[in-house]
Amino acid sequence: MNFYFDYVYYRICKLYYKYDKGQGVYGTTIITMTEGILLVETAIFFEKFFFTSQQLHSSKLIGPVIVAICILPIGVINYLNYVLPKGNYEKFDHYWKNETAGKRIFKGFLVLISILIPWILMFPLNTWYQCSHCGFKN
Repeated sequence: MNFYFDYVYYRICKLYYKYDKGQGVYGTTIITMTEGILLVETAIFFEKFFFTSQQLHSSKLIGPVIVAICILPIGVINYLNYVLPKGNYEKFDHYWKNETAGKRIFKGFLVLISILIPWILMFPLNTWYQCSHCGFKN
């Protein structure tokens, strides 16, 4: 069991339970977006080192292909792991419902940070990536 993403899924589903009714759509969406952004950021980082700015500037398909390769498979895998099997929320709720308040607050803070960090890193990496496309850096 992947405890980290399972716990993130559980906490997000618990937060949106009255809207989602335990279906897990919000949890799956947020996990997919977080994992996808991390993969896109990793791809941008490696792309910067393996391609010259001239190669990147001449190819218009690299960005959409990276996004399609990174986000679509993760979305399908997370759908199959979390949404398709019914009762995941109940299983995780049974496992984590007896957490102490202090532990729950600490883990909730870690969940929030783990969701925000990929979004925060996206902006400097995007600026760095765009500079390489403009020809400012080689």
